[in-house]
Amino acid sequence: FFSFRQLNARLFVPRLLFGTYDFSRFEVNNLNVNIEQRDTIFNFSDIIRHLEGDEPDTTAFSLPLIPSNPDIRNSTLRYQDLLVHSDFRISDFSLVIPGIDLRDVNTSVGASLQFVDGGQLQTQFKYDDRHRTYELDLNVENFNLEGILPYVRQQIAFGEMKGIMNLDMKMKGNSSHLLDFSLRGN
Repeated sequence: FFSFRQLNARLFVPRLLFGTYDFSRFEVNNLNVNIEQRDTIFNFSDIIRHLEGDEPDTTAFSLPLIPSNPDIRNSTLRYQDLLVHSDFRISDFSLVIPGIDLRDVNTSVGASLQFVDGGQLQTQFKYDDRHRTYELDLNVENFNLEGILPYVRQQIAFGEMKGIMNLDMKMKGNSSHLLDFSLRGN
């Protein structure tokens, strides 16, 4: 399911006395994730069932976790849908998050993906919880359309699909009012 070559985490020990996990550094190098799905079952479903236990946890989520500048580098992701025979592979996956504080109201996440079968994706997402506003920038270049053919065939009879897709999209909105957004792009 997953492996990694190196994990580098530095924990601010005095904050542990107050029940807060404050990381001054959190880096993962050469992370390899392989996800397989058949219908609604994943290759890690048994792990989730094991962690859930017999009794459902009804307590509110509260995690005093503060990873500063989490960084994932030189990683690969693979997703296979065994039911429709699709296979998406991403190489050179990197994810750098400028900062996460689960007690804070602002979140900013950026990702850059290189698809093995062709194309790349770059995204930046910002969310302000206090004002419930968000911004999403999505840029897809030279994405090979053959990879989505199994999903198209689930809806319509389709022989083959070839070509590439480019997308440059910017979206701003408010999560309190779903129709309060602006979308522009090519």
